[in-house]
Amino acid sequence: MRFNNFSDTGHGNEVFDDGLTIDKVSKLTIDGNNNHVRFGAGCTFKNASILIRGSGISLDFDDHVFFGGGFIDLKHDGSSLNVGRGTIFNHSYIYAWEGRKVSIGMGCLFARNVYFRTSDLHSIFDIETGDRVNSGKDVLVGPRVWVGEGGILEKGSHVPEGSIIGARSIVTKKLPRKNSIYVGGPVRLVREGVRWDIKVEAPTTLGVPAASEQEEDIESLHK
Repeated sequence: MRFNNFSDTGHGNEVFDDGLTIDKVSKLTIDGNNNHVRFGAGCTFKNASILIRGSGISLDFDDHVFFGGGFIDLKHDGSSLNVGRGTIFNHSYIYAWEGRKVSIGMGCLFARNVYFRTSDLHSIFDIETGDRVNSGKDVLVGPRVWVGEGGILEKGSHVPEGSIIGARSIVTKKLPRKNSIYVGGPVRLVREGVRWDIKVEAPTTLGVPAASEQEEDIESLHK
């Protein structure tokens, strides 16, 4: 376990890493029991904090994930965050509360100040019945999704494979088509049948690089 700033006030908590690159200011705080944290091979975690409050919570980063600033807040028993191989976060904020999950596929790219929230972070009740009307929901992101600066993925968001979410756009529901561009607040579909590349280059005469080649490009950024 490589965190210099680490606090664990519970018992049965597990923290694993396989060669994690981390700076001196990043923090991991665990307040609860039987929680699980794992960083796969070649992960980088810088200028960021993780706060775990509850029990049976899981945080799992697959290999070569880059988290470059921000905050991860996992609260309430059973909440979870899973991130696929080679995904890049450029200063993101992730709130997995109410026993819900944030699940993110491989090879995704998130610009600065992108938010993920499984909860409204406050409760709203029906006055007559007393029932809560804003319970938490999962946030699901498929592989190779690109979210622009200031994008927000609210509870119930489901972003399919290969999607592009415009800057400062807001997702609140399951989006209908993969390999498409969505913009606005809330988002609307503006173009289908696209594929993005992390490099700013003109397409070759052979067409857009295959997804496997683009994944290699993402991996190269960590080397």
